[in-house]
Parts: sequence; structure tokens; C-alpha cells
Amino acid sequence: MAADTDGTIAVMHGGGNSSAIFRDFWVYYSSPDRWEQKVAPVEKRYGHAISCRKGKKFLLFGGHVSSPEVSRFYGDT
Repeated sequence: MAADTDGTIAVMHGGGNSSAIFRDFWVYYSSPDRWEQKVAPVEKRYGHAISCRKGKKFLLFGGHVSSPEVSRFYGDT
């Protein structure tokens, strides 16, 4: 999860628990106080990082996906 430089927008993507890896993508707006689900810009993953750059631009880097069918580390941005 990362917030913009003035704290008015935050984004959250993916993650996982013991039974699933998530692809959901959420944006939080502090005014009004609400969450909005968006179409995920990348594949499902966990262990990635998100940071805010230059105001309201967000950068997502890396992550991992692991299931019985595939195990992949991402090095993308």
C-alpha cells in the first residue's frame, strides 16, 4: 500500500493468505472518505512493493506468484 505525497489518495494491490493470491486493486480517496475498486493493472502477486513518485504517480515493482501450476518471481515495474 502507498499514499500520494499529500495523503489524499492511497492504492493497494494484491497480496495473499494461506489459500489464495489476490489481484484486486483498490484506491482510497480521503475526501470523500471512500474506497473504490479498479481493474488491476498487473497480474496477481504478493511480496511486491508500491511507492508514490512525483505527486500522484505510483510505481509497483516485483513480487511473486506461487501455486501448484506455477512459481514465478516478477522483476517488472
